Amino acid sequence: MEQSKCPECGENSQFIPPNKTEKRKLIVDFKCPNGHQFRREFDLK
Repeated sequence: MEQSKCPECGENSQFIPPNKTEKRKLIVDFKCPNGHQFRREFDLK
């Protein structure tokens, strides 16, 4: 499972499916163990 660091507390966060694609970007939501939620966008090339 994909992980990313929470920008607020630095904890490893789990991604929340489903992810969606808009044009040439993959948009993924993450939720960390401390309850923070954030979104990352990845360019698809």
